[in-house]
Amino acid sequence: MRACTGELDEQGRSHPYIRDALYLSRSTVDTHVRHIYRKTNVNSKQELIDLSKAMSG
Repeated sequence: MRACTGELDEQGRSHPYIRDALYLSRSTVDTHVRHIYRKTNVNSKQELIDLSKAMSG
């Protein structure tokens, strides 16, 4: 589920959109996103998007 949350966050989707698309609670999405940011050493959605683009070529 964390991978799906990360993919949607990388696409710039809002947390409410992610919750609705994956049928998750607010706290679950927030926790997944926080863990993804920590593991990738980013502090914002834009930094995650930039990192994703840089890694894909």
